[in-house]
Amino acid sequence: MGEPHWVNSFWDDELWLPPNVTWKDLESTEIVQYANFYDLWLPIPAAFIVMSLRILIERDTLLLASPNPE
Repeated sequence: MGEPHWVNSFWDDELWLPPNVTWKDLESTEIVQYANFYDLWLPIPAAFIVMSLRILIERDTLLLASPNPE
């Protein structure tokens, strides 16, 4: 079963790439390594962990801080 027509139209070479360049030209080889979608499996969860830690630390720091004397 083939892909729907709109998928092929969306990824058309003429829409996204300069003239005389195809998607085949952008595949990784032994000489040239391009970014891969799977390279994001580590940074995205790590970012959520760091953001969660920041929220926890900031919340605890604000609770421990003494109010301004007035």
